Amino acid sequence: MLEVLRKLKSLLIYCYIKTVDTINQELTCAEELVTELAKYDVISFDVFDTLIFRPFKEPTDIFEIIGEKLNSKYFKEKRVRAELKARKMLNKEISIHDIYEIMEEETGIRKETGIDIEFQTEKELCYANTYLMKVFNTLVSMAKDIIIISDMYLPQCLLEEIMIAKGYQGYKKIYISCDYNCSKRDGGLYKLVLKDIGSKSLVHIGDNIISDVISAKKFKIKAKYYKK
Repeated sequence: MLEVLRKLKSLLIYCYIKTVDTINQELTCAEELVTELAKYDVISFDVFDTLIFRPFKEPTDIFEIIGEKLNSKYFKEKRVRAELKARKMLNKEISIHDIYEIMEEETGIRKETGIDIEFQTEKELCYANTYLMKVFNTLVSMAKDIIIISDMYLPQCLLEEIMIAKGYQGYKKIYISCDYNCSKRDGGLYKLVLKDIGSKSLVHIGDNIISDVISAKKFKIKAKYYKK
């Protein structure tokens, strides 16, 4: 029964995707997208798998490399379990500090060491989406208000360092789930953004059909689905 429900949910999401405003860089040139986005007062971007890519099939694949650096056997499995445990135990939008407190207790890896290695590995391996970087930088040159909204366990100080290292500067503000204890998925970050921008018009771009599109539209935010 559960498998049937999962398949039905996947089918419904697939059908929904067919109806949303989709950005396909193979069909839409950067200049056309800039023209469309510039109609709005504020342009919001998701980060990972939108502005920034990781060179892996799955985001958790990076834990294999981190495990090698830490000389920790089965690190990937332990790191995944620690994140799940933190979310269940703390019942909040967790940070990387919460995750590595559990990792330190269960594996002996020092919290500060684990955080530093994971962050440096992310910073080293991730890279800018050149298509959206061109769009982003053009909008910055037009003095448009750009903000960043991300459901992520990396706090602002670390995420900003990655953004700058990959060439993204000129945005007005970053909203991150772990800093505000609310997310795009639950709508809390969108509420904060709408409160901050007042009557200004807003468009959001992201790769997650639920967090970046369905949740945004619940607040009457224009959402564009970035199809990787």
